[in-house]
Amino acid sequence: MERRYKLKTFKVELVAHESGPRMKAGSPAIAAGILRPIFAGLDADREHLVVLALDQKLKAIGFKVCASGGMAEANVDPKTVFQAALALGAVCIVVAHNHPSGDPTPSEEDVAMTRALKIAGDMIEMKVQDHIILGRGTFYSFKDSGREL
Repeated sequence: MERRYKLKTFKVELVAHESGPRMKAGSPAIAAGILRPIFAGLDADREHLVVLALDQKLKAIGFKVCASGGMAEANVDPKTVFQAALALGAVCIVVAHNHPSGDPTPSEEDVAMTRALKIAGDMIEMKVQDHIILGRGTFYSFKDSGREL
């Protein structure tokens, strides 16, 4: 007796909307400047994680809000981050999240998440250029701090 299996299939479509000239995110300060307006449109009382997709010349080509959480954390799945980056055609990425408290000092969880994202990125040959934590009027850059990325 022959078995037949039915599998569900689905289609994913990426719809891009151009919004002005693409800016080069060549430094953490410029990347933070690109990211601030994105975070301004999100709830300020919750943590959000955004992936900023960059091309080979470090120009921003798109972004995706990959996680939203509570006041103290946003659980991040590396698969979600890199799925978005690949869909956007990224060569490398900047990961960013906010601290609703206003203090951008990284927690141990932030350090562990950065390490996990770097390892996942290395596996698929997609560099994590930086992890930026936005605070009230300031930011923390893992790259600027000398932490290994």
